[in-house]
Amino acid sequence: MAFGDRASLVIVRNAKQQWLVLAGIGAMTGFLSGLTGIGGPALSVPLMMLCGYSILNAIGAGQVLQIVGALSGTMANLKFGTIDFSLAWFITSFEICGVLLGAYLIHKVDVRLIKKLVGFLCLVAGFAFIVRTI
Repeated sequence: MAFGDRASLVIVRNAKQQWLVLAGIGAMTGFLSGLTGIGGPALSVPLMMLCGYSILNAIGAGQVLQIVGALSGTMANLKFGTIDFSLAWFITSFEICGVLLGAYLIHKVDVRLIKKLVGFLCLVAGFAFIVRTI
């Protein structure tokens, strides 16, 4: 993974520290995802960026995290019977198309624009959540 963005909030000096930072990101992402239902990438990509990982590597890793998180969350929700499969399959069919298109396009866009887009989406989502709870 590319590491060393000057905007990093966490200074990592060696491989062991890097693994500890990643373990912390994974634990925090998993815990918050389990509590809120927000997918791994929505949480892990901004955290990885703040820790100095390149945006493209953070997005790529976030997509893998999404699969693992979704499977574990699905198993837990199966236990409680809280899955509407008709809704899930309908949305999933469109999500797959969107992910494929997005993954293709992300490599054609300037990295600075991607960072701004991720930041903007985080702000909009955060603002929307705050407004809905008031």
